[in-house]
Amino acid sequence: MDWASIIVAVVSALSTGSAVSALLYLRENKRAKQLENEKSAIEEWQGIAEERKQRCDELKASLDAKDQKIDSLYRENAELRKRNDRLSSANTALSIFKCRIIGCDRRHPPFGKVDCNEQVNTENSK
Repeated sequence: MDWASIIVAVVSALSTGSAVSALLYLRENKRAKQLENEKSAIEEWQGIAEERKQRCDELKASLDAKDQKIDSLYRENAELRKRNDRLSSANTALSIFKCRIIGCDRRHPPFGKVDCNEQVNTENSK
């Protein structure tokens, strides 16, 4: 064997080994890149899902606050209706018992057809 064939044999052995290792490395590298792409896609979807969840929680909190406000307004409205009923009942009662005699010094409400002076006399005799 001469030097040229030895060099060719060494170079071919080195290149064959590197070719095989390059093919194995390319296959592993391709799979690693696919896994990395899938991981980044999953992280992106998880980020989108997290944003949606936060938005949903914000909307639920807003809706709960509005429900509480509506409930408080209904309670306030009920109290105002009760107050209005009491006042209108009192107003009706006062209009019924209103003394229509201007010159009456005692200003008692009239009952029936009794004269204001007769009411004063009966009250003074008691």
